[in-house]
Amino acid sequence: MEQFKRTLQRQQYLFAAGMLAACAAVLLSRRLGIEATVPEHVRDFIDGFQVGIVAAVFGRLFCLIVRNSMALRSPERLQKLHISVTDERLLFIRQKTDSAGMTIVIYGLALATLVAGNVNETAFFALMSATIFAVLARGIAKAYYRNRI
Repeated sequence: MEQFKRTLQRQQYLFAAGMLAACAAVLLSRRLGIEATVPEHVRDFIDGFQVGIVAAVFGRLFCLIVRNSMALRSPERLQKLHISVTDERLLFIRQKTDSAGMTIVIYGLALATLVAGNVNETAFFALMSATIFAVLARGIAKAYYRNRI
């Protein structure tokens, strides 16, 4: 259990670094400009998408930090979290759908979409479509395996 505690503490630091990176992404995206030929409604859509992506990442990381903090303070919650993390059924589903490579691809596409929104609108919409497709494919696979197993 001590090893699991150390893992949770390490995750806390990584999540906090992720939250700082999300804040930095918002600040950097506001400093970079897109070409003046883009219509205002497209620019507003791009800005909204960028803020939404960063808010979703920030919210997810915040929830994980709260979950881990509460588990580190209470032995009962720590035990429950350990059981849920090591559940064989969920591990099988994660193995089939949550590969590390797919996670890296999704976050990489989301980051590239954020950057492309400040450079070129065509690249932004292409990367946004790829990001949405990757997230939907992962979600459908997860739903399939949860219902099948």
